Amino acid sequence: MVSKSATALVGAGVFSLSLAGLTVAVAQPALFKAATIYSTTTDFVGTGSKVDSGTGKLVSGTVELKRSTGTHTHTANGKKVADGTGSTAVYDIYGDTNITLDGSTGAVNLSKTLDTYAFDRNTGKLQRGDFGPKTVAAPGVYAIKLPFGAKKSSYRYYDDNTGTTTTLSYVGEKSIDGLKAYEYSYSVPGTDMGVLPVVGAVPGAWVGQPSVPSVPAHQFVSVQEHLYFEPVTGSPVGANVDERVWAQTASGATVDLAVIQGLHVTPASTASVVKDAKASKAKVQLLQRAPWVLGVLGLLLLGGGILAGRRRQDGAHRGQPDLAGVLPAPRDEPVVAPTKARVRR
Repeated sequence: MVSKSATALVGAGVFSLSLAGLTVAVAQPALFKAATIYSTTTDFVGTGSKVDSGTGKLVSGTVELKRSTGTHTHTANGKKVADGTGSTAVYDIYGDTNITLDGSTGAVNLSKTLDTYAFDRNTGKLQRGDFGPKTVAAPGVYAIKLPFGAKKSSYRYYDDNTGTTTTLSYVGEKSIDGLKAYEYSYSVPGTDMGVLPVVGAVPGAWVGQPSVPSVPAHQFVSVQEHLYFEPVTGSPVGANVDERVWAQTASGATVDLAVIQGLHVTPASTASVVKDAKASKAKVQLLQRAPWVLGVLGLLLLGGGILAGRRRQDGAHRGQPDLAGVLPAPRDEPVVAPTKARVRR
């Protein structure tokens, strides 16, 4: 008869192995994908300069960028509903960049941006979709974050400054507030963004034509970025951005409109994003290790239960009394019934 302890061990082992399978089949796929509901704000600071509208010369100052990311929604039956469902996550990212010029107390706005990103929740790549006029059309490339388990290699990446795709190249490892991060970089050369917004031209004096009130020009942008990602989750944890914006006429004459240097995440925002990244990393690593731990534990319990059951059976056999030498040995010769002796007279 199998003991209760052996049965319990076998049952626990089967349960542990089943739990390991469920972790791989259900829990991991649910966690290893972009969230449909998401909200965060990150502050950046750096130095820069802006063209003086009177002289056409750059004036230095401190640049600040506030970037807010939130779930893209639509209104249905009077309620806001997240567009990200199933395999798609859709985010709106707002950027508000201002500069406080040296000697000034008030900030001057450099740009306000809004972009809508539709992500494949499983791969992390951008995908096609129509979620409004600001939807980024760059399917198959990464943006904002990298995939879970980021590699020390290159990725195709979307640059929101120029609206182009480029190659994000691995540079090396770096510690950010005690968190191991992978550093990547990319650069986008001067990109024609079209006719200068609003005015469409610059004063002739800015481009060597003082006798001409204004000269039509296009806006050009170049970017150099260093980005830092926590590799287990692919979460962004830092950045360092250099950007130049200038006007260029048909003749090739140029004038700088704005220059941003060393734009990086503030210490307060760094502490916040690193804290979140560490928490997410711990969850992912726990689920990565859980199937192995549960699997080994299940095999040990199962093996222990089987072994305990066999020992129980062996013990039962050994516990029977040995009657050899106690009972008389069987005799081979036949037994003859006794008869009365006949007495002669």
